[in-house]
Formats: sequence, structure tokens, C-alpha cells
Amino acid sequence: MPPAAPHKLFSPLSSLDPSALPPPLTTARGVPFHPIWQLVPALSPFYTSYEKHFDAAASFLFLYNHIWIPILATALYLAFCYYGPKVMRHRKAFHLKTALCLWNLSLSLISIAGAVRVGTHLLYLLSPWGGFSFRDTICEPPEATYADNATGLWCVVFTVSKLLELVDTIFVVLRKKPLIFLHWYHHATVLLCSWFGHVTFTPALYFMAINYSIHGVMYMYFFFMA
Repeated sequence: MPPAAPHKLFSPLSSLDPSALPPPLTTARGVPFHPIWQLVPALSPFYTSYEKHFDAAASFLFLYNHIWIPILATALYLAFCYYGPKVMRHRKAFHLKTALCLWNLSLSLISIAGAVRVGTHLLYLLSPWGGFSFRDTICEPPEATYADNATGLWCVVFTVSKLLELVDTIFVVLRKKPLIFLHWYHHATVLLCSWFGHVTFTPALYFMAINYSIHGVMYMYFFFMA
């Protein structure tokens, strides 16, 4: 397969003068990249200082050195899915309405924020100024397309959120609602895929943007219906 075509990043505000593009930032492994808030200065005020200076190296090393966490969590989760309903069979269901509302609202707001951050960056890469082809966005290593800073931060949040989302099933079991195959299969597999994909430098902007967007709407719906 031939290598991806070379690309050039430009800012919409300086595309007529490529030399005006600010120098790229550098990842922990020395790979240059441009965060979107640097390329589009008008967006800079909407990004926090923490997002702009986020270094993905430390979080990556944590995820890489603790790959046993998703494996153990998935094993315990599947055991809970099997034994939980049996334990609750002859017990009264918990209502947990307030806790469930707060939980769903929190996950919805996090997902919406993640969708905005990741989706905005992905759309920029595919724009005429971004200069990346569809092939680039699915084949280029993450460090070349989003790496550190805001997008890198929300990629970490995405991975960790898949661990937290296992709590959804606790609510299902304690409230004695039907625990369907799609529910527990989705939670178990997405956690493993997300964690191992993260530590193997798997390009996943599309997956994260779509998943964030769907979950933002889905959990907001659950919030109103709880």
C-alpha cells in the first residue's frame, strides 16, 4: 500500500500566507503537530489552560502499565452480570431515581463536551485547511493528527469513561430491569477495545466522535426518562 500523501496544515485566517502559521508543538516523542486552537485563533478562548497544556505521555504510560485493569474489570463485570440478577431475584428493587438522574446527566454532559472537542478537530483535519485525506485520518498515527493538548485529553477521558460506564449495569440490576445481551456485551467489549486501542496507538477519531455524540444524546434521553 503506498504511503499517505503528504499534507499541509493551514489556518483559515492565514491560508493566504502559509508562513504565518505558528510553529507546531511537539509531543513527548518528538512528533510535531498543530492543535486546532493554535490553527484557528478564534477558538483559543474556548479552551482551558489545562487542555492546552495537557501532556498525554503520563496518562498513556498509566494506561499502558495498567492493562490489567480493563481485563480484571471486565471479568468482575461479567461475573456481576451473571450473579447480580440472581442475588436480586427475591429482593425488592431499589428506586435510585435521584442517583440515576445525576449519573445520566453527568455522562451526557461529558459525552457532549467530548463530541465537541474531538468532532471539531476531526472536521478541521478533513477541511481544505486541514489538508488530511480520509485515509490519513484512519491510517496516520495519533501523534500526527491529535496527540496531546485538548484532543489528546478527551481521548484519555473517552478511554477512562468506558470503565466508569460499567456502573450503568449496577443501576439496571439493582432496579431489577431487564439485563439484555446487547447491554452487557457492548459495555464489556468497548472497554477492552478502547483501552487496548489507546495503548497501541490505534487511530480512532471517528469511533470516538461517533460514540461521544451518540452517548451525549442517549444519556440525556435516559436523564429525562429516569
